[in-house]
Amino acid sequence: MCFEAIITTVTVICPCPATEYAASSRWRQANDGHTSAAKESRCSVWWLLLRFHSHACAGWTGLRRCQAHAMVRLLALPVTLLVALLARAAASAGSYRSPATGDTVEVWTGEGGPAALHNEYGRIFQHGNRNAASHLWSTFFIERARFMPKKRFLTLAGSYCAVSGSPVDPGDHTRFRMRLPHVDGSGKVTGFMYYCCWPCVCDTQDFIRVDTKTIRTAEGPQKMRVAVIGNPCDDPDQLTKPWTDPFSKRTTTLHASAEEVRCRKNGKLTGATLSDHGYPIISLFFSAPSSFEETQTYKRSHSFEDEREFASMCEDRKDQGYNSGAYRDALTPCAP
Repeated sequence: MCFEAIITTVTVICPCPATEYAASSRWRQANDGHTSAAKESRCSVWWLLLRFHSHACAGWTGLRRCQAHAMVRLLALPVTLLVALLARAAASAGSYRSPATGDTVEVWTGEGGPAALHNEYGRIFQHGNRNAASHLWSTFFIERARFMPKKRFLTLAGSYCAVSGSPVDPGDHTRFRMRLPHVDGSGKVTGFMYYCCWPCVCDTQDFIRVDTKTIRTAEGPQKMRVAVIGNPCDDPDQLTKPWTDPFSKRTTTLHASAEEVRCRKNGKLTGATLSDHGYPIISLFFSAPSSFEETQTYKRSHSFEDEREFASMCEDRKDQGYNSGAYRDALTPCAP
């Protein structure tokens, strides 16, 4: 019935003693004289606000307060919905299409530091594990750099091993100073990289080079140095070539043990962000002191390992058939 709907609605929007009066038997008796057609014609919000409050709230000292409260309650729901829609629209406005995958890149600010990035492991590596798939770490935080300040971005960029893909905590014990050739042939560049273990130093010297990439953080775009490898999909047969795992001593293939290293039909490495010269990016190449004076100043507050300290160890590893470290075969040298 129209009357029952009105009573129920008013009880919600106008919780004042007037509703108790409206629900009383005297109110019901007073309305018995109306025809059903008349009752139905009054089933509207405007009649509810004007007609009901003129009768039910008449004589009540809090008339204006009751009516104002009713209007606030009526407006609360649409206002709440509007705010939610605006918030969702703002979030959607920040998203965009990934150049590397074509998927939607949603807003992710990296709050929480390295732990926050490591918690995204399952979203980044969807087909296997992180073995030799540092390019996916790189793509994830480079594409979301625009949502965070540069300082936070640089911290996240050192939160994994550039060679193995292992999550690491960026700090003095994982920071290594390297001198690597630039892909443009201009000579060697000094910089820091972050590793899980020392054999990564040797593999970096053999396969990884330096290039540039313009990356947009919340402070705007900036050209940064990046560590790159050659495209493993230039020779996709290598992914199914048997090799012996130095730890388990079992024969396997990169396709089986490093499932995230995948090739698209167009010969591109799946999920890779490319540098200015078209190479897959596996890490940033961080600024590092190069001169003696700069090094001494830096070491007053920080420490690091230097690649030169591992020269003899890298030679011994080579003589023993690279029996330590892993996924060396997944690294492809950059074309000269």
